[in-house]
Amino acid sequence: MKSSRKGYGSHSFLNEYIVRNSCKKIMEIGVAGGENAKTMVKAASQNSPVDKIEYYGFDTFGGKDNSRMKNVSRKLESTGCKFRLFKGNSIETLPEAVKSLPLMDFIFIDGGHSYQAVKSD
Repeated sequence: MKSSRKGYGSHSFLNEYIVRNSCKKIMEIGVAGGENAKTMVKAASQNSPVDKIEYYGFDTFGGKDNSRMKNVSRKLESTGCKFRLFKGNSIETLPEAVKSLPLMDFIFIDGGHSYQAVKSD
């Protein structure tokens, strides 16, 4: 499926969904370098002021070194959205975190790429 929406990269269909459904509360399991996080926030900002958009990201962020997490944090800070990053295996961090998080408008599961990991998330 090719997308007509420019500027969103390989996950453009996700961002089109975010725009079409006016999503403001976004969760991503498997943040990697944070580029997809930025484009999802950009998509959400088409329908809402960016300071009303909330992004919640879960990732191991490369283990003990916090440089990847800091890099993602800088990318999200540059968008102006509200965000919170959770470091660790989502099998462990997600169950506790969701107890205090709001209901999400959009959840993208892209962490562990095995059936068991996705099923657990």
